[in-house]
Amino acid sequence: MNEKNKKLLDEALEDEKSVNKKIESIKAKIKEFLEFNPRALRHGSAAVVLTCLFVAAMIVINMIAGRLVEKFPSLSTDLTSDKFFEVSDEIIDYVKSVDSDIEIIVMSKEDDFASYDSDGYFKQANMVFHQIANSNDRITLRYVDMAANPTFINNYGDDKERIQSSCVIVQNGSEYRIITADDLFNAYFDTSTYMTVISSSKAEQAIASAIMNVTIKDKPKVAFLTGYNEDKDDCKSFETFLTDNGFDVSEVEILTEEISDDTKLAVIYAPYYDYDENTIAKVSKWLEAGDKSLIYTPYYASADTPIINSLLEQYGMKVGTGIVYENDTTRLVSTDSYFITTTTYYNTDYTDNLKSTAQPVISALAKPIQITDENKASALLKCSEQSGIYPLEAADDNNWTPEASIVGDVTVCAVGEKAGKDEKTSKVLLVGSSIAISENSFKMSAYNNSDYYLNAVNIITDRDSTGITIAPKSVDMQQLGITASQVTRLGVIFIGVIPVALLVVGFVIWFRRRNK
Repeated sequence: MNEKNKKLLDEALEDEKSVNKKIESIKAKIKEFLEFNPRALRHGSAAVVLTCLFVAAMIVINMIAGRLVEKFPSLSTDLTSDKFFEVSDEIIDYVKSVDSDIEIIVMSKEDDFASYDSDGYFKQANMVFHQIANSNDRITLRYVDMAANPTFINNYGDDKERIQSSCVIVQNGSEYRIITADDLFNAYFDTSTYMTVISSSKAEQAIASAIMNVTIKDKPKVAFLTGYNEDKDDCKSFETFLTDNGFDVSEVEILTEEISDDTKLAVIYAPYYDYDENTIAKVSKWLEAGDKSLIYTPYYASADTPIINSLLEQYGMKVGTGIVYENDTTRLVSTDSYFITTTTYYNTDYTDNLKSTAQPVISALAKPIQITDENKASALLKCSEQSGIYPLEAADDNNWTPEASIVGDVTVCAVGEKAGKDEKTSKVLLVGSSIAISENSFKMSAYNNSDYYLNAVNIITDRDSTGITIAPKSVDMQQLGITASQVTRLGVIFIGVIPVALLVVGFVIWFRRRNK
């Protein structure tokens, strides 16, 4: 072997020895790790295995839960902030008390119905149907595919023309109510897309109202008196409110028609013009029969109504001039208006049956009410000691200030009684604000208007309470139920006090750590 080859061999052997040393060093380190950290290795491996098993179990459980919820929607839990998919306890309690055999018939396949819109409103309505049906064994839910069963709607006579695949029928024997998509949802026309857009759901109210209407046997008859340019939109909303709550509502053209003897309640809703002598005589004669009731609410912008007042004064009260305003800022619903205010409950006879009196009743653009005979009439709702009456002529007076017309304790709702034939008593409920009994006020869940006025109607018509109030509900109109002054105080606290306090605490902590 020549010198050159020998040298290369020696270098190779040296390299091999070096590599072997490195391998031995690595082995020694591994051995050392295993000798001194066996638990770490075992625990690490176990943690990886447990994590994989946990993830796999969650996937399996989620798949099973999904299938169960699809098959049994009542098993789902509503985690939305406003409980969008959950029926209220009040309605569930009412449904549980129903002792008739009720069918909820959805005129579509379930999957089709639940997917009619992309925003989930029909899905929410479908969940409502399941929850209500599951609350009472006597309530059944079924789906009828109109395409596969085209003759099914023949069971509903002339009403079959109203039935579409988006409709729901609530039926009790021969009694039924057809619920359309307009009944299930609040919607508006979007002028930018030229499409009707659903804005909120009223599915639970629609179903509960239908169940109430097909189960109540004796519905008090209510006549809305028309013919004097009444406020049609708000009047219709009050008609709907009473219909939804189990009253048999119709309209009477009081100039040419008579109020039937079997009518329990008549409503004069915000007429622009005063009644004439002949018309008021019809109403007075009907009331004189006894065991009758009248609701009158004036239109805020109308002139004086002396002829209607002549009837009201027989019941110990009358409507004054001007508009009620509130100078106590803690009573204002909004600082933008003195004329929208909360009121004080004044007569416990009309609050005893309420679920709660913690929420106030609001009044807006109300006419003042004067009690002329305390033996016949009493106040039900009043404004504060700083309330006043805004004179209509003040609109042209630039020097008028709220302090100028304070009266104090202005009444905005009252009731009067008078004995008729055979000592049968008739009642008149006088509501100073027509807006207070309109849909917009009933929608505001933070205020008690819907419960209070339904309770008042039940009292004056001698009807036992059904236990629930079917009021319009809008997801878009969630109210905090606080006054303008409370908004200001909360703003100061959250925008000023809390941030400053956090800065002070942060500075103190920083300063102490810096000087350690």
